[in-house]
Amino acid sequence: MKDPDRQACYDAEALVWGETLYEEPLSPAVMAALVEAITDHPTWVGIGGTAPVEVRAARREALQSQAYSHRRKITLSLGGENCATLVHELAHVATRYQDWTAQAHGALWRTVYVDLAVTACGAEAASRLARRFESTGLPLAAGRWPEPAEEGPYGLYGALRSRVSL
Repeated sequence: MKDPDRQACYDAEALVWGETLYEEPLSPAVMAALVEAITDHPTWVGIGGTAPVEVRAARREALQSQAYSHRRKITLSLGGENCATLVHELAHVATRYQDWTAQAHGALWRTVYVDLAVTACGAEAASRLARRFESTGLPLAAGRWPEPAEEGPYGLYGALRSRVSL
């Protein structure tokens, strides 16, 4: 399937997440705790997601992270083992619960991504992401699920980050 919005989404993400705490490398233990917190959260359940989602490191020569929605599995490339990439890939998995045929980086995926970012990264970060998408001609879709629940100014990741060493 063609993915005409892919590069524009990547560019928008780089401007929002670049050089922020959401791009800090995470240990496997912290990554596992973050995946569990997100996939157990009412926002994930409201979108239609089911747990568990398996997350593991990709082969070291892999250039990109990948979501395998049909298997509820994510592989994170070297350099992609961070909160921003995790939420991006979880959005791919969750989008498939809404519409199996949805475009990979289309409006529905962007909406799921922003809503997961509210919970995982906080409302301010998610708002920056939504505004960046909109300002670059990448509209969001109407959500088909309850409003996402915010978990503090830095989201679930911020709360987890304050409790453990990365």
